[in-house]
Amino acid sequence: MRKVAEYEALTGTNALTAAEVKLIAAMRAGGPCVLQDDIETVPEADDNPAHTIRADLLALLITGGTAECGLSPFGVDLTGAYIKGELRLTHLSAKGDTSLFCCYFDNLINIRQAHFQVLALDESHLPGINAQGVVLEADLFLRDVIATGSINLAGARIGGQLSCKEATLNGMGGDALNGQGAEVTADLILHGVTALGRIQLIGAKVGGQLDLQDAKLSGSSQKGKHGTALTMQRARVDGSFFWKNVTVLSGSVSVASAHVGDLVDNSKKWPADIVLNGFTYDRLQTVGIRAKDRIPWLEKGSGVDDNFTPQPYTQLAKVLREMGHFGQAREVLFERQKRLAAEQYWRGYRKNKNKYLFPLEKPLKDVQFLARWGFDLLLRWVVGYGYKPLNAVVCLVILFLTATALAHAVWEEGSFAPNSDVILVSDGWQKALEADCLPPAQGCDPNPAATWSNDPQRGLDWDSFNRYGYAADLVIPVLDLGQTDAWAPSKDRGPWGLMLWWGRWVLIAVGWIVTALGVAALTGIMQRNKED
Repeated sequence: MRKVAEYEALTGTNALTAAEVKLIAAMRAGGPCVLQDDIETVPEADDNPAHTIRADLLALLITGGTAECGLSPFGVDLTGAYIKGELRLTHLSAKGDTSLFCCYFDNLINIRQAHFQVLALDESHLPGINAQGVVLEADLFLRDVIATGSINLAGARIGGQLSCKEATLNGMGGDALNGQGAEVTADLILHGVTALGRIQLIGAKVGGQLDLQDAKLSGSSQKGKHGTALTMQRARVDGSFFWKNVTVLSGSVSVASAHVGDLVDNSKKWPADIVLNGFTYDRLQTVGIRAKDRIPWLEKGSGVDDNFTPQPYTQLAKVLREMGHFGQAREVLFERQKRLAAEQYWRGYRKNKNKYLFPLEKPLKDVQFLARWGFDLLLRWVVGYGYKPLNAVVCLVILFLTATALAHAVWEEGSFAPNSDVILVSDGWQKALEADCLPPAQGCDPNPAATWSNDPQRGLDWDSFNRYGYAADLVIPVLDLGQTDAWAPSKDRGPWGLMLWWGRWVLIAVGWIVTALGVAALTGIMQRNKED
């Protein structure tokens, strides 16, 4: 590498440009170098000597030059330059801070394995950066830059923050930003970034927050196919992960196996194609947390190769429970179990990927499918897979009202009789049957049971019929009010009696099932061996 004095000795077409003379003077004075009045306008890509600086000279100045050149140890502070050639600092160390604001680079910036205190390229035009393994003691600023090539920060070590706020990154069919394995001690700020190409943060470690608010992401490739817009597999963010007002123009987003501290997002702003399997977070920072708002987010991100992965549901339920939202956590677990059950009974009916058996193609499979499906509906409706035990109470109430209405209809029809062999052969009951309407006759008694039970000489002391008590005896196993012991329906007196004569067994069985499931749900038996 030449000395600064050798550059100053050049003549003719190789002589220092006005911009280079001004930069060297500014560095000897220890001050900034501003090459144009409008510091917010990037210079045009030409050889205007007023703002053209050779990349090899700039590299020499960034590294501090040589001992005899008398440069300031504070580093380069340059604004409004046109950098001609490839800026190569591979394996070199910068002296002081390096600030290259509003500059136009006509070639790649190669700082692989270089060492900086601070590197700021704000508002510059970049054809790409190769910064693999770069080490920064403090910050890397790429705010408002326009990059027409990939920014490769794989394996970088940044002691402060990495900010790409409001940057425009075009990976030209490749990675717009590659931060694979990078370590950022403070914040990684991608607030308002526009990326055409993948942002890759696989295995990255961020000690502060990761801010993607207002970003626009696109995973478009050179072939016109939509790839991955953002991938964060195994990334770790110790602070907050901001995902608000993010627009994914194309491509998928994968946060598989990533971990963040606080998740600050709008669940409706995530794209349709996301991968959440293995994604963990410590807290949700969202106003008005409701499970029903999160369920669509989970549904979009819990499928891997057409298979359901329950981990995103389990993770959200865990966080909600730790935050005190127990009811919302149970709602999420209910949805998880519903998807798991569907996966099980459809998997048994599947031929191969996305192809299922036709009905009657394999009758045994049909029976197994219907059995699994029916059992799933029973658990879902009655107790919500154990997460909604009060559903069992609602089911019992419905059963009770059904049994009450049926018992009332049967009594009014006259299709009840005392449930006692002794009573049935007694003179009093036989006398009541003499007026019975079976067979039909003029002036007969359509309800001999009611007449008999209200007769002070015959059935007054028998247990009076009560439709509510009879219904409760049928459907609530733990109750014994004596109504089913005292009265029995007759299947021969009318259609209502026939219906209750057969239906009571169904009501009794369903009552036992509902009660047993309700008790199991309330006592937590159904939740044992389930990871919540």
